[in-house]
Amino acid sequence: MRIRRRKHIMERLQKVAPFLIETPADYRGRWLSLAPQCDSMSLELGGGMGAFINEMALRNPKTLYIAFEKERDVIIKALEKTVSLEITNLYFVLDTAVILETCFEKHEVGAIYLNFSDPWPHWKAAIRRLTHRNFLKMYVHCLKPDGYLEFKTDNAGLFAFSHKELRECGWDITFYTEDYPHDADNILTEYEERFRAIGIPIRKLIALPPK
Repeated sequence: MRIRRRKHIMERLQKVAPFLIETPADYRGRWLSLAPQCDSMSLELGGGMGAFINEMALRNPKTLYIAFEKERDVIIKALEKTVSLEITNLYFVLDTAVILETCFEKHEVGAIYLNFSDPWPHWKAAIRRLTHRNFLKMYVHCLKPDGYLEFKTDNAGLFAFSHKELRECGWDITFYTEDYPHDADNILTEYEERFRAIGIPIRKLIALPPK
């Protein structure tokens, strides 16, 4: 999808700078110092415009959330939403998941959320999918032994690929559905809201890292 270029992006980023972590490696092992009221930490990789992660932070004030998003013209909307809602347990990193092991100590993270990640449909690009086994190794490093990965997508091919990668890499899949119903506990991303409106089924799984 074409990214809409935002006006005055640098000025807008300066206004929300306290919630944008420019050197995430500096916080390795001490992320909770950003929010002393929190006792756990979760990540969203590919945070988009922040509908999901802002609502998660509001519902769970004792959890620190870190959202990774590579597009500054997208992340600005999420950041501005965080500031307007006066949320204090959510921070953002303008980068991709490839830097995870440099940012987090082993077993530092309680949960990782992947919501409607880029499917990279061509087989040659499979290594770039966020559920490729190279990324799964990073998640094993970051996640606590009782942590989990939660994955949602509209893309049947990506879902099948992800399920296969997780099983082959020894993850324990505790929840799996190819038609996830919407209810009060389900937080919609911007993509999910759009897909549900036109009748596209939402696929979801939850997996525990190998012991």
